[in-house]
Amino acid sequence: MKPLVGVLLNRRILRRNLRGGSTFERLSLYAKAAEELGVDVVFFETAGVRMKRRQVVGYVPTGDGQLERRLLPMPMVVHKRGLFKRREDLKVLNQMKRQRVYIFNPEIRWDKYRIHQLLVKEPNLRRYLPESVLPRSANLQWFRRQLTDGAEVFVKPRRGSLGLGIARVRRVGPGRYRFESRKIRKETTLKGAWNMVRRGRNTNLLQKGIQLFEDEGRRVDLRVPVQKDGNDRWHIAGIAAKRAERLSFLTNLARGGSVHDGRDILARNFGEDRVNGIIDEILRLATLVAQTMNAHSPQLVDLGLDIGVDTQGHPYLIEVNRRDLRVLLDRSGQQGAFATVYKNPIAYARYVLENGASAERVAR
Repeated sequence: MKPLVGVLLNRRILRRNLRGGSTFERLSLYAKAAEELGVDVVFFETAGVRMKRRQVVGYVPTGDGQLERRLLPMPMVVHKRGLFKRREDLKVLNQMKRQRVYIFNPEIRWDKYRIHQLLVKEPNLRRYLPESVLPRSANLQWFRRQLTDGAEVFVKPRRGSLGLGIARVRRVGPGRYRFESRKIRKETTLKGAWNMVRRGRNTNLLQKGIQLFEDEGRRVDLRVPVQKDGNDRWHIAGIAAKRAERLSFLTNLARGGSVHDGRDILARNFGEDRVNGIIDEILRLATLVAQTMNAHSPQLVDLGLDIGVDTQGHPYLIEVNRRDLRVLLDRSGQQGAFATVYKNPIAYARYVLENGASAERVAR
């Protein structure tokens, strides 16, 4: 019998795949990778775990591209692709860990400000991190200085994704400032802008804006997936560029942005003579971020980084995402890289199985 790898999904995503619906998870690519790597794969949800029997009810690929419901032994290595918040789901995850199941990309506290504090401790990362502070009274002067110097200030939820809840503040004239979000566009004074920012003082952070390079007059940032591969090494399959709608400051696909090949869009704007150097620096930055996060949470081995490049070609880390939106590589025309980001987790799972999901690895 082949080694068994589990892929744990949220119920909604699994059910839609079983019905043939469209989701951001391509289970067929996991199945193809498993076949190539000589392992079996089972897709399951927390409700399918039978803890007392150490079994799971899940779905396995068949030869005709379908998924078949099966009762299988508990997989000892699991790639967690869902985000789980319900108490009953978290209980199952904790029970699996107590049974020495190695779950990579675990459910951990995800606070963007705490992540910034963690990363800024790494001296080699500091020049790549935009200044970030909390919207507290002590930081009013920081807020004033950024805007007076011509920088934008972004208001970001400490927890959240897809560009939800992000706002921008910028100076538009002497003594006049503009607060912009999806729902609010208001011109006001500095005090008025600060009061609006302070409304989320317990849930938001403030981040100094980067003067992002633009393509055809539209802001661009990059999505860089960083994963452990079958040799337990960090691997970056490709880079996708997210381009904002005209006049928008958000590049997120969910906020109307478009997706392009990262190398192509960098070469078009910085030239072929510079693009390789810029990409090399992006890859070094992304790898160092992943290494730093992994040193703090050793089972965190599959990340998606948002990296901005300024008009001078200098990269900055904008955000760390614990569940990469892999479809960006597909929509940017990088089908080979898209397949690889599905293959890497299966290859890493096989590596763990072959080298032993030891007590030390599970406990770290």
